[in-house]
Amino acid sequence: MLRSIWMVTCCLVAAIAAVDCTCSKVIGQDLPVVAHEDIDATLWMRTSAEYRVFCRDAYRRALAAVDAGLENPCWSALPA
Repeated sequence: MLRSIWMVTCCLVAAIAAVDCTCSKVIGQDLPVVAHEDIDATLWMRTSAEYRVFCRDAYRRALAAVDAGLENPCWSALPA
């Protein structure tokens, strides 16, 4: 289920990026350059649903890996 949500999200982001690039070429204008690119990243992290989904997915995968490791008596978190 989470994998399908992740795939749909990635496809939507790719489609939006493709449309945005196509529209700017058709109109003949370049997109404006934002002076504070760090602010855009911060706002995206604070407001986007995709970021929340990615964080929850990463946390769930890490939790599953730790649980699987704890069940295996030969598992170690130390590098080989």
